[in-house]
Amino acid sequence: MRLRCWTLTLAALVLATAPAQAGNGHVLHGIGATNSSMGGAGVALPNDPLGALNLNPALLTRLDGHRFEFSVEYNTPSNAVESRVGPFAGRTEEDGDPALVPAFGWTRHKAGG
Repeated sequence: MRLRCWTLTLAALVLATAPAQAGNGHVLHGIGATNSSMGGAGVALPNDPLGALNLNPALLTRLDGHRFEFSVEYNTPSNAVESRVGPFAGRTEEDGDPALVPAFGWTRHKAGG
């Protein structure tokens, strides 16, 4: 019963993020506070589960103990496309709403491992 509750909760979280996946090219330079502050340069640094899961999953073996991390990034879409070629001349701007992009990571190591 407990596993079913966790499964339903996880499924609800995944479905709730569907609108965030519909955006055109929201490219975050880092996931989580640590990697965002470093401009996404945490490829070889085992600082946190979010950076390891996003940039280099092999770093998960370098993290000690059990960790859970949650992050929310505020994203304001501002894409624009402009063309001056014949019949395709014009400008199109995105009128999307700002969105919150959630991320979470969890590491758990076995005893003695």
